Amino acid sequence: RSIRYEDKEVQDLPDVVSDVVPIELTAEQKLYYNKAVEALTQSRGNFQLVDSFFHRTRQITAGFMGMKSEEGEKAEYVFEDNPKLEALLSILESVPIDTKVVIFHYYRFTGQLIEIALAELGVTNYAVLRGGVKKPIENYNRFLNDPACSVLVANTGSGGTGIDELQNV
Repeated sequence: RSIRYEDKEVQDLPDVVSDVVPIELTAEQKLYYNKAVEALTQSRGNFQLVDSFFHRTRQITAGFMGMKSEEGEKAEYVFEDNPKLEALLSILESVPIDTKVVIFHYYRFTGQLIEIALAELGVTNYAVLRGGVKKPIENYNRFLNDPACSVLVANTGSGGTGIDELQNV
């Protein structure tokens, strides 16, 4: 069931800020993306294949492809250039120092790529919400209450719903 609110019930929420940033895939990403779209098109009627190729296209645009090694272990192929991540870093560089920023991502590996990029940018005091993080509530509270902790990197499954107070940071 959906929960619906009337406008008068949500007056304390901040205005939505939407900034669409067009991203141009690299030639290598386009090659893999087009192959995945072709496979997706040919897999009509097979939900498992459709789902698999849909996720593949999303991974490619995120800068990697998840796969299994010959030994059956999870592995990721990371594209040398990642325009989406570069655009994110450009946005972060333009944000005033005292501003809190929430970065949502879907894949766990995307979150790891974001964390690596933050470190390269010199951002070391950030909080993380994703599966496998010890003490996620403490991490989240640190983001809310510590002025030095200006970035929250949150997986949509772990931090996409049910977290309060973001409208107040």
